[in-house]
Amino acid sequence: SRKVAKSQSRKVAKSQSRKVAKSQSRKVAKSQSRKVAKSQSRKVAKGVLMATIDQPQPETPKKVRKPFYKRVWLWILFIAVVLAIIGGLSTGGKRQTDTKPTATGTDTSQATSVKPAEDTVELRATATGRGSADWGEVGSSHTETFTKTWSKTISGEEAKKGYVLTVTGDFTGNDNQEVSCTVLVNGVQKDHKTGSGAAGSALCDTSGLL
Repeated sequence: SRKVAKSQSRKVAKSQSRKVAKSQSRKVAKSQSRKVAKSQSRKVAKGVLMATIDQPQPETPKKVRKPFYKRVWLWILFIAVVLAIIGGLSTGGKRQTDTKPTATGTDTSQATSVKPAEDTVELRATATGRGSADWGEVGSSHTETFTKTWSKTISGEEAKKGYVLTVTGDFTGNDNQEVSCTVLVNGVQKDHKTGSGAAGSALCDTSGLL
């Protein structure tokens, strides 16, 4: 019975030692497999990271700038400056202003200096052929012969004097002659007379027209 008990106890101990050894070997193998898998995963992750870093990044395309002569705003500015210069040249120097000093010697007003136009009187005479123009102030006269047309212009203070114009034709001619006299004051007709025949005449007067 002792031998049997001893034999059984040996078998039990041997079986337990085998189980323990097998369990430990499994744990060791499992632990090593975990370590190996973890190490490999780290290596793979590191390799992917390095590959990503080493991979060349695409370059961002640079914006191409247009040449300055193709920019619309530059041409608009240039045209505006040219128009401003032309406008200044066309208006500059056309108006002159006179500055009048006050009692204190300070310029307070500007007035445009405009020279008044002179009065003019124009005497005109016409004839069918030859004619004679007798003109002048009261008490004096000038006689001038002409053919077809005659005129005399008087301006300034002299134009304000009274003038008489008498027009006659050719006394040796026929009766188909016609003569006329005209007075224009500052370009406006103020008097006009006609005559006909060899002895015909026309008389115009400027008295009271200015």
